[in-house]
Amino acid sequence: MITEILASIAVIVLILQHAARIPAALTELLNACQPLVHAAYALAATLDTADADPRDPIPPTPDQHQAPTGPPDASSS
Repeated sequence: MITEILASIAVIVLILQHAARIPAALTELLNACQPLVHAAYALAATLDTADADPRDPIPPTPDQHQAPTGPPDASSS
């Protein structure tokens, strides 16, 4: 019984000691990720402007993908 109480107190003390480091570590992680977020934003902006290039051909509409329909064959009747 006493051993369990002492073990619980030791666990709580260890958790509280390391919990004090969590905000600083989280701040450091977020600051380290900022260049990645900025690079992803720049890439997305570059891709958006590349898609809007007027020299690019206009993608075909779904109607243009369909095979042309001609007169029905006489042999199919």
